[in-house]
Amino acid sequence: MCLKADFDAAIYNYKKTIDYDPYNAPAFYNLGNAYYMKNEFEKAIFAYNSALKLNPDSAECHFNIASAYNDKGDFDNALKHYRQSLQYDPKNSETYVNIGAILEKRSF
Repeated sequence: MCLKADFDAAIYNYKKTIDYDPYNAPAFYNLGNAYYMKNEFEKAIFAYNSALKLNPDSAECHFNIASAYNDKGDFDNALKHYRQSLQYDPKNSETYVNIGAILEKRSF
């Protein structure tokens, strides 16, 4: 229960930041992370997409949006963003593992 309250407070503060500075990519990125931790994947994806509009070369943001798509079962979009993440961070082994896991799931 305490953790949920922390995420809710974080979300409130990230939204306030965005109200004052709608071009703050880190605020959108962190908002996405807070929603992701609450398993609110649609809201997380929206926030990550907003961050990517401002900073399209963010490997971390592509990775996180891919994870949100993966967790909601949208494997096509997850693969797309994991692959985009690799364009900016080609040595991230966790990304390769996640791509492999999706490809394995899709073969069943």
